[in-house]
Amino acid sequence: MSVSSISTLGTKEKRVLKSAWKKIIGKTPEDLRKAGINLVLWMLDNIPNMRMHFTQFQDQDQTGSLVMSDELFLAHSHAVILALDSMYKLVDNPARLEQHMITMARYHLDLEHPIGSEYFD
Repeated sequence: MSVSSISTLGTKEKRVLKSAWKKIIGKTPEDLRKAGINLVLWMLDNIPNMRMHFTQFQDQDQTGSLVMSDELFLAHSHAVILALDSMYKLVDNPARLEQHMITMARYHLDLEHPIGSEYFD
């Protein structure tokens, strides 16, 4: 979903988005932590070539049981969910949301093993 399509969301659509996001992240910091872990594990398993961008996790098993105790993985999964949460909080401010998304895309494109623009279209 692009920023322009987010800015055209109606009141009902935004309400559905907000309700769904609250269900995803839960009510406690522990729920938020688990949501981040689950999201990153899903990304590693379902997005083509995503694992190759995370060489530090390649030796971990596919179920995520080993990676769950890896501090770097836990920190990254927390950063991912917080970044998405910050975008969610900007849904009502399309200009700031767009700037935030541009910043996130630039950061990922400048990495040693860049995440391609196809993930940010």
